[in-house]
Amino acid sequence: MKYPFGHIEKSVKSQRALFQFLVTEHLPELRAILEKKRGKKSSDPKDKIFALFSVLKKLRIEIPQPDYEKSVEDVYRDAVVACINHDKNLYFLFDAPSDHRHARPSLSSWVPDWSDEGWRYNSPDARIAVTRDRFCAAGPADPKWSFSHDQRRLVVSGKIIDLVVYCAESLHIYMQVIASINPTSEFCRTGSVGVHTMQDACRMLDTAFQTLKSWVDVASWYAEYQMGGTVQEALFRTLISDTPRRNPNENLSFDAWYKTMTLSDADLLMRSYNRLQQAGLDGPSTPSQAALESITQQVPEASPGVLLMTTEASKYHFLVFGFANRRALFTTEEGYMGTAPAVVSKNNQAANMIKAGDKIAVVAGLALRPVEIDGPGEVVYRLVTHVYMHGIMYGEAWEDGKYLVQEIVNGVQKFG
Repeated sequence: MKYPFGHIEKSVKSQRALFQFLVTEHLPELRAILEKKRGKKSSDPKDKIFALFSVLKKLRIEIPQPDYEKSVEDVYRDAVVACINHDKNLYFLFDAPSDHRHARPSLSSWVPDWSDEGWRYNSPDARIAVTRDRFCAAGPADPKWSFSHDQRRLVVSGKIIDLVVYCAESLHIYMQVIASINPTSEFCRTGSVGVHTMQDACRMLDTAFQTLKSWVDVASWYAEYQMGGTVQEALFRTLISDTPRRNPNENLSFDAWYKTMTLSDADLLMRSYNRLQQAGLDGPSTPSQAALESITQQVPEASPGVLLMTTEASKYHFLVFGFANRRALFTTEEGYMGTAPAVVSKNNQAANMIKAGDKIAVVAGLALRPVEIDGPGEVVYRLVTHVYMHGIMYGEAWEDGKYLVQEIVNGVQKFG
């Protein structure tokens, strides 16, 4: 019988963690509890919060008494206010973006939609903010916040540092498809992986290849990177969120990857043509994009995206899939580049969360990434998402004691 209350394995895990809190009387962060319960089902979305009332009382965590006369938006906002007051930090802001929060347009943008299971619950997910680790975009600044009298306004300290001028197409590929090129995988034995046929999987890999190739084209707009160093080095680190190198071979793999990504269509066609000959099939007489498409239709594994997976470049390509999947490359007015999460619809279509004109802010006390905000003019802003922006992740853009006080009003951010 199907478990009716969400993902059974993750539900059992979260129940066990909650039980451990009660037994040991360990005082956890309220954010951690709310996040763990985010994937649970409930007939009334308010029960995502109210169902925890007795347990939280046992843990000496104060939240408002259940009141079903309140709107869902008010209940969720009250939970976030309680979260800030208890946890004494602003990390909940990283839980605000999610795939389906647009279903509640009146929900303040700084308040997570707890009825949406979010990204962390479906980990591994490259869009998740890795908090309190490595990055310190706001330097050593302590978090500062306050609320308006009706608690609809959250006032934080931060600094607007840049403006998005271009956002590329997002990268989106099934993790099962990535695993399919493993010679020991089910895909190679049966010609399918999950619901995907071999042809579908090859097509997805090639689409991902073309998306990443377009990102490399965007990076080539710059002669040198804004913070110094080569554009190639900046791209290398951006696409994997500056993850520390595990071994020196990653540099060699990137060099091979970058070389492949900068090949002309004619060179890619010849690679595919050679693969076609190896398969014993006749190839086209003249190189053209139509010919390349014809080749990949006959032999899906001859497509450029699949062929790359059989070369030295595959090591770095795998890393990019792990860290940039469901993300989009963007560039800024000041000459930076970075990646930002994309949303994925129920029919599994990805769409960018950010757009040209969005502003990037660093918020005091968030030792991770800047947040993306958009809005008209210089008055009102809306929180969109966290991002990785290469060159500011270690406090380079933050000047001690010289930040602006900004208000997030009903999910919009206003300069004060």
